[in-house]
Amino acid sequence: ASARGMFGGGAAGGRFMMPGFWVTPPAVIPSFREGEADKIPLESFTIDCSPYRPGTKPEKELAERMEDVFQEMGVVRLTNTRLTDVEDMKSYANVVIKEQMKYEGGANPREGIIGNVYEVGAPHDAWLHYHHEMAYNQHSMKNLAFCSVKAPIGKGDTYLSENVSVTDELMQTELGRKLKDKGVCYIRCLTDREAY
Repeated sequence: ASARGMFGGGAAGGRFMMPGFWVTPPAVIPSFREGEADKIPLESFTIDCSPYRPGTKPEKELAERMEDVFQEMGVVRLTNTRLTDVEDMKSYANVVIKEQMKYEGGANPREGIIGNVYEVGAPHDAWLHYHHEMAYNQHSMKNLAFCSVKAPIGKGDTYLSENVSVTDELMQTELGRKLKDKGVCYIRCLTDREAY
């Protein structure tokens, strides 16, 4: 198997070509936890939408359930919505996300699908590593919504982390104390705004 190199692929949409970068499996393939190993069981914030009629907006009962779960857990996950239109998906997300920021920046150019809804910015079969969404912004977002029009077989899972507790747990370890003692700071250099 070939290892993925820094210059082995290209930006989404073919803006510049480096064949293989996005779709070649990474040198280290992440191993994700499943089931009982999850800190918070999926069922505690998942709503199965099978009993509800899909529409341009969620039914009143579903909207109320979404708000209740979001208030209690800080996250809500909808399954079996049978939604196919991105506008409808956005209206469901707007039930819990009342205010929206203007999307600016990014590690690579993204195409807008509809107002404030963007495509991934990578080919659909790309290997996307665990990352902090929108970490390059000056101010952290309060909320973020994801929707899926389609997912490749065996891929497409989105893992969420509440990073305040992750950081607290890391700082209790020898590694965390070393990082703090040595003043290690992660800096991510992004693409040049003027180039895009």
